[in-house]
Amino acid sequence: MPAAQPPESTRPTTPATEKLALTNVRVFDGEKLLPPATVVVDGPVIGEPGDTRGAREIDGNGGVLLPGLIDAHVHLEDEDTLRAFAAYGVTTALDMGTWPVSRVDALRGLPGLTDIRSSTYAATSPASGHAAHMGLPEGSLVAAPADAERFVTERVAEGADHIKLIIDLPGFSQETATALVTAAHRHGLRTIAHASALDAVRMAQRAGVDVLTHAPLDRPLEEADVEQAAREGRVIVPTLTMMADIAAALARPGAPGP
Repeated sequence: MPAAQPPESTRPTTPATEKLALTNVRVFDGEKLLPPATVVVDGPVIGEPGDTRGAREIDGNGGVLLPGLIDAHVHLEDEDTLRAFAAYGVTTALDMGTWPVSRVDALRGLPGLTDIRSSTYAATSPASGHAAHMGLPEGSLVAAPADAERFVTERVAEGADHIKLIIDLPGFSQETATALVTAAHRHGLRTIAHASALDAVRMAQRAGVDVLTHAPLDRPLEEADVEQAAREGRVIVPTLTMMADIAAALARPGAPGP
């Protein structure tokens, strides 16, 4: 998430239903940058030619109009977090684990603010470092393959948009990770794995997760790992800046191991 709140004056105040005409803006159509034009935003429709009558006009001063950005790895705090996202052009954010669920519910669907897609709780092994040190709720703990369906069913009931697995080492057995992915797919949900070590990445890939987050801290991915991800259509969200900061911190004298 952004390191600092933007100035109050930059926070969005436009109601989501207001009709807008963005004048003198250049749009990139996927191949070329188009000449300055007017883009109409009318309810859920953006960019279709339309009548500008009744619209509030905003002069783009010849700037480039971008679609909303997607932050693929966030953890939610409060409404100010969403205001900061929106002010930086992030219109959708994928939450990788927030509790209690009431906090997630309170931040969904707020007019003019960032749209949230959340895992609610993330699945964690009782033997993992996250379980020992992160204060995760008891409902996050998945000890064996037989627990997978219970965990996923509870997240579905909470309205989770995807299922998050924290693959620590030590942590899940391969069978438990695979059972979680299978249960999620059975319920029509994609799976996202926290995997910050090479063996964790390989466990996640064997389990069939849809998305890998973080880059391994211990060893780099090998060509076969990358080829497998590409062949199976897997998305990788490396969070490189964060991982570089963690690697630098771990390299300091007296720092604990990863």
